[in-house]
Amino acid sequence: MVAAIIEFNDHELRVAKEGKIVVRSAGCAIVQGAEIKIGQEACQQACIQPRDYHNRFWYQLDQSALRRSSRAARHHADLAFKHLEHVHKAAGSPALVVFAIPGGFSKEQLALLLGIAEACKIKTVAVVDAAIAAAADCVAPGSYKHIEIQRHRAVITDIIIDDHVTHTNIETIDGAGFDKLMAQFVAFVADQFLAQSRFDPLHQASTEQLLY
Repeated sequence: MVAAIIEFNDHELRVAKEGKIVVRSAGCAIVQGAEIKIGQEACQQACIQPRDYHNRFWYQLDQSALRRSSRAARHHADLAFKHLEHVHKAAGSPALVVFAIPGGFSKEQLALLLGIAEACKIKTVAVVDAAIAAAADCVAPGSYKHIEIQRHRAVITDIIIDDHVTHTNIETIDGAGFDKLMAQFVAFVADQFLAQSRFDPLHQASTEQLLY
């Protein structure tokens, strides 16, 4: 039986089967009382429901209370559970799963992730470093830097490839992620609207959401 691969990035989770990506799900959630919206559906309401919007539950995977917790989700781990459960089901609930984990996860976060996977009834057969998995089968022997842009940070992994693939150093740069890039792009486009048509798309949540 061939295992599916779930690649973790706080920007989005991806599931691959037999070399093809079958599920992509943004790392976003909207929590409103007992209702939780996950993935792209939540992203599409981020500016309209900013107080209920969460996108740090993979980046800050822990059991600290959410700023607006509810019975449905008390902390980041609850949202991570909901997201992983959603992604696993969307992929057809594969029996065997390999996790590809980016650098920057602490031992405590890895332990929590495996506990969440067990609660989701996912049989995890292996955990691999995402940078090593990305480089192992596609580059010649030598020394490389693998750069992964996440939602809230960038991770730079030094890799040596010879008979084996090993990483020698991992550097994380907080704040250098998709969220910051997106905010800069949106601010630039909004400035162009103001300069050319005197229309401010950031004045109302609905047009701000459309711009994003």
